[in-house]
Amino acid sequence: MTKPNWLKSSYLRASLSQMIARRLTESADNRTTQNNVLIHSTDGLGDAILRLTTVSALVAKHGKEHTWVLTRAHALGLYEKLGIKTILYTDRDRVSPIARTKLVKGLRAKQFGIAYVLDFSLNENLLDLLEIPEKYGFVQLCAHAKPRTIELTEPIVHPGYVGDALRNFCEAARISPSIMDNRVLLNRGEKNSSDSTKKQMKIGLAVGASNLGKMMRVCNLAQIFYEITRAYPSSEIVLLGAGSRDEKYVSLVEKQFGSGPYELHNVQVSNKVSLLSVSDLIDEVQTLDLLVGFDSALYNLAFTLRIPTICMSYGDASVLHDYPWVRVVRGNGNPFGQPDQYGNRHTNSITHEEVIQAINDLNEVNSLLE
Repeated sequence: MTKPNWLKSSYLRASLSQMIARRLTESADNRTTQNNVLIHSTDGLGDAILRLTTVSALVAKHGKEHTWVLTRAHALGLYEKLGIKTILYTDRDRVSPIARTKLVKGLRAKQFGIAYVLDFSLNENLLDLLEIPEKYGFVQLCAHAKPRTIELTEPIVHPGYVGDALRNFCEAARISPSIMDNRVLLNRGEKNSSDSTKKQMKIGLAVGASNLGKMMRVCNLAQIFYEITRAYPSSEIVLLGAGSRDEKYVSLVEKQFGSGPYELHNVQVSNKVSLLSVSDLIDEVQTLDLLVGFDSALYNLAFTLRIPTICMSYGDASVLHDYPWVRVVRGNGNPFGQPDQYGNRHTNSITHEEVIQAINDLNEVNSLLE
C-alpha cells in the first residue's frame, strides 16, 4: 500500500519548512513590485526541453535583464547555453527551513511582478510565500492530475498532452513561439563535409530515464540493442545518458555481450554515458540519424530537434508525441525476460521486432538506407 503524502518524511519536512518560512518572511504592508519576471520551472529536464522555446519567448517579451528562471541543477546548462539568467532550486530548498527562508528572502528582494509557473505537474507551493501579483500556471483536467497548491490569477487549461498545454499557455501569455521546436535555439551550426557525405547511419541509444519504472529489463534492452546492430550492420551506435543510475544500467546491458571491448555485426559502439556536458549532449544528438530510447530528456531533446525518434513507452500518454518523425512503441502488457528492478509491464513487453518495425516505418530513416 502506498503511504499517503502526510506520512512521508520528506512531505512532513517540506510542510514544516513552508510553515516556518512563512512565519519568518511575513512581508511588510508597503511591499512594492517591479517589472521583474520569475519563470518557475522546477520539474524534469525533459519538461524543460519541451518548453524551451516558450521560456525563450517569455524572456524576449520581458527582457533578459528582467527575467529569471527558477530551475533545478540538471537544466542549468540548457538556460546558460541561451544566456538566460537562472536561480538554482534544490531539494534542500524544499525541506530545510533555513534554506527555504533564505531562498524566499532572495526571491522577494527581486520584487517580481509576474510569475509564469511552467511546471506541468507542480508539487511545490513556494510561490505562496512570494506575494507576486500576477501568476500564470496550469490547471490539469486529466483524471489523475494532482490539485494545485497555489492560487493562480491566470489559470491555464492543461488538457492532458503537453503540446496542447503549451499552446494554451502561449495564447494566454500572448507569445507565439515555435512550440516544442528547438532547431533554431539549439542549432550547432552547419554540418561539416564529413557529416553531409557519410553513408554510415549513426544511431543513438538513450539508456536512461527519470526513474527505473520507465526503463526495461536489462536482458530485453540488450536483445533490442543486438537486433538493431543485426538489422543495420556497419552502422555506428552511441550509448547516451547521464548520472550514476544510467552508468550502472548501461554496464549491466554491456555485460550481456561479455567483458572488454565488443563489436556487433561490424557496428562501431561508443559509450558516452556521463561523458558529455548538457551543451555537448545537445550537439551530439544533432549528429544522429536516429535516437531510440525511453520516455526521457533525450527522447524529448531528439523530438524537439526533429531527429527521427523511437520512444519505448511506459504508458504516460501526456508526452507521447504524434508526429511524422516519431514512433511510439507500446508493449501488450505481458512482460517477458529475466525479472529485475527495471521497467514495468508496458516496457517489459516491448519486443525487438516491434522496435525494428518502428524504425523501418520512419521515412527519414528509410531514405538513409536506399
